[in-house]
Amino acid sequence: MMTKARSTLWKLAVAAAAAMVLGAGLLYYIPPLRAPLSIAAGRNHGCSIGDAWRGWRYSSAQRTITEEFRQSAKIVREDGDLALWEVSGARYWVPKGNRSVPRVFAENRAGGYGAPEDLIRPGDTVLDCGAHVGTFTLSALGAGAARVVAIEPAPDNLESLRRNLADHVRAGRVIVYPKGVWDRDDYLPLRGRPFSSSTYSVVFNFPGSQEGPKVPLTTIDKIVTELGLTRVDCIKMDIQGAEAAALRGAAQTLQRYRPRLLISTEHRADDPETLPKLIDTLAGGYRIRRGPCLMGIIRLRPIALFFY
Repeated sequence: MMTKARSTLWKLAVAAAAAMVLGAGLLYYIPPLRAPLSIAAGRNHGCSIGDAWRGWRYSSAQRTITEEFRQSAKIVREDGDLALWEVSGARYWVPKGNRSVPRVFAENRAGGYGAPEDLIRPGDTVLDCGAHVGTFTLSALGAGAARVVAIEPAPDNLESLRRNLADHVRAGRVIVYPKGVWDRDDYLPLRGRPFSSSTYSVVFNFPGSQEGPKVPLTTIDKIVTELGLTRVDCIKMDIQGAEAAALRGAAQTLQRYRPRLLISTEHRADDPETLPKLIDTLAGGYRIRRGPCLMGIIRLRPIALFFY
């Protein structure tokens, strides 16, 4: 009888251990299952369980598309410091040596910024801050924007922009603006990884970054005045940690035109909390929608915030 009882207890212990291992595996491989713990601990930056599942689907789609692009993307030719890539049937000039092309283009395709039509309206004037090589600018034009100001400080990205958007520049639909956005006029060194021109920053010094040239910076308010813009309907910012400074330099534009905003919040740990407070101080009354929320070890955070 004792032997049978011990055997039963042993089986129960093994089953419990197996359930714990399975549970731990599910928590590891399906991060949204950790979301309730983050929400209960207040480490969710307002993200819901639904936002966490959207983030997981976004990450899964990004990985799948990145792998597809890795298999099919190719360099068609090179010209000086630039390479012409063919990605999913379209061609883009990109600074030579970039190994992150499939990932960068997959991010845009996977919808981390949402569908363009969610943010862009036909006839809009859009400021694309951190235009890189023009993927968001092209998406905005495709969604009906009448004019996009593609703002980018990095010299090699700028040359790529000018080539990728040449037809639209000639048609008057795009202005390539060769500065970064900040809270004042300045010149600061640009740092970045040579294999990933999308990581260039005047704020961060990522591992493996190299210091490049000093680049000119200015404010969004001055850009709007200089270009004589009579409307600003939408501003997108993905500028590697400079978002808060750039928003301070856009106070007049926010107050006058009340543009819709798409702000990347994946660069600084406190951005999902501090940027909404800053925008409310500069121009109150915005409604907020969160983009996909990604689950870290214990923290759930949105990769972007939308302000309407």
